Amino acid sequence: MIGVALERPSEVYHHQAGPELNRIRGAIMPNVSDITEHLTLNRRDCAHCGSRLVRKLREVLKDWRARKYCNAHCRARHARAVDPATRFARYVDRSAGRGPHGDCHEWIGHLNSKGYGRLRVGSKMMLAHRFAWLEAHGNLPDELDVCHRCDNPLCVRVGHLFLGTHEDNMRDMAAKGRANAPHGAAHYNYRITPALRQRITADARSRAEVAAEYEVSRGYVSALRRLARV
Repeated sequence: MIGVALERPSEVYHHQAGPELNRIRGAIMPNVSDITEHLTLNRRDCAHCGSRLVRKLREVLKDWRARKYCNAHCRARHARAVDPATRFARYVDRSAGRGPHGDCHEWIGHLNSKGYGRLRVGSKMMLAHRFAWLEAHGNLPDELDVCHRCDNPLCVRVGHLFLGTHEDNMRDMAAKGRANAPHGAAHYNYRITPALRQRITADARSRAEVAAEYEVSRGYVSALRRLARV
């Protein structure tokens, strides 16, 4: 009789359950690289005050890896401590093709409500193009404006800037047609002609139907009807 070698039950079990055991073992015992990263992250110090960084509750790993400061106060104090000229240079795009003539150096940092760049200098905020002039020339009288020859509020290229009084700035703005937004038919969004306004006023249907027909708001329809009754 020819003998047949049979696997022992334990060998069969390990052969079938091997991948599952490896998966469980990997979940219970993290990789050496993960342990090393964990130790490295927990030994970092704040870039401003030097205190040991502590991971916040529910802070995701991506944010924990990127964090350099204890809190927002340390981050703000560290930003103020950096030389303003260095921070200014970080937010200037000198690539070609910028501006109306393609030769502007544009500010890509924080903007105010009028579209001009802003930069913190010490404890105060300063317009970026004024800072550019101050860095280039060393002095900037408070009573003078820094005006743009290129009419690009984002431009901080010194060659595109000039000094002038507020009145000079207003005259330059008016001469270039930027003093007031155009009204009526000259406005870029103009589409309600006098004839169309009369048709809307004379339409006896409901406000909702008239507004949907002429693609205007119901409030606009009501306003036209009130004006017609005056």
